[in-house]
This record gives sequence, C-alpha cells and structure tokens, in this order.
Amino acid sequence: MPAALILWLWPLLGLQEHGAEALVRANALLEAGECEHALQVLEAELLARPDDPALQRALAQTLERFVDAGGSWLAMSDARDAWDRARALAPEDLEAQRGAIAVRLRLGEFEAALGLAQLEEKDAIYAARTGMAKRLIAGLKEFED
Repeated sequence: MPAALILWLWPLLGLQEHGAEALVRANALLEAGECEHALQVLEAELLARPDDPALQRALAQTLERFVDAGGSWLAMSDARDAWDRARALAPEDLEAQRGAIAVRLRLGEFEAALGLAQLEEKDAIYAARTGMAKRLIAGLKEFED
C-alpha cells in the first residue's frame, strides 16, 4: 500500500498508535517526505511508551534525517540523547551502539565516540586479558615450592 494512501486512511479509520503501528506510520511519513510529522508521531508514542528501545532508535534516526533534510543542527543533540536512551534500554543492541557512535562522530565528539567503540569491544578485550592471565598463572606454577 503506498505511503500516501496509508497516511490518508489512518485518521479516517480512527486508528490509534501503539509501538509497531507508530513505527509503520512514521516510516510512511518519512517516505512521503514528512519528516516533521514523523517526529510528532514518534514523540507522541514515546509519551505513552518511553521504555521502548525500538521507538527510541526510530526517533534518533528520524532526528538525524531531519537535520540532513535541512532542519536545525540542534536536533543532532536530541538524536544523540535518543541513541543513548535506546542503548540504556537495550544494552546488547548493536544498532543502538553504532548509532550512538556515529552521531557522536557527526557532532565532533571524537573521544566519546572512541570510548563507545571500545566499550562495544569490551567482551573481546576481557576474554583476551583473562586468557593471558590464565597462561601467566599456569606458567608461574612451575616456580612454586
């Protein structure tokens, strides 16, 4: 169904938005070039469901698209905050992690982006250091009395 038809039918059918439906409507609005209206849909849904990581991710992405379309650069800080909320709600979500890194790079916050990138690799770093420590301990056992 074309985005314009979805947008036209939505209020006529009296549809209320809940999570996934709000995401579908926001995407349809974005496809129709209605970035500001997509932001309104997402922000309205987030009032009811602030702990939904998918809505927070969609808000962050839409805010970045808003800036790319010529909107206020200040919205990029709001996008950073939305990415951070998405990360806090779903710490293992790689899309939220990468979005948080990318928005910081766009904002010129290079040290913060590097910190998040290293945080993403924390499990691999921990495993490598644990392995080295075990080998060191095993090697020292031969020197025990």
